[in-house]
Amino acid sequence: MKIGVLGAGHMGSAMIRGLANKYDVNDIFVNGHRVSPRLLALQKEIGFQMMENNDFSAMDMLIVATPAPVTIDALINVTVGDDTIIVSAAQGVSAKGIKNIFPKN
Repeated sequence: MKIGVLGAGHMGSAMIRGLANKYDVNDIFVNGHRVSPRLLALQKEIGFQMMENNDFSAMDMLIVATPAPVTIDALINVTVGDDTIIVSAAQGVSAKGIKNIFPKN
């Protein structure tokens, strides 16, 4: 299972750590919006794949771990496959708002 993570702040980093305990790190793809020293250290420690774009179309699942105020704007620029499962950890962002962007998912 290929898993994409959008956002690698505190919540995203915690989720990445948990995913790495269950899944092959070569199947975890992370776009942290900006490359910070903390994100680079986490990538070096865990070994997940860094993404430079928002094309998650090859992912089976996309975990959205962006701050709620920027989530909808961030998702507008994301590409997913029709069968990609989208899981959001963004508090205050409705499933309906996400469904408006990705009506097939």
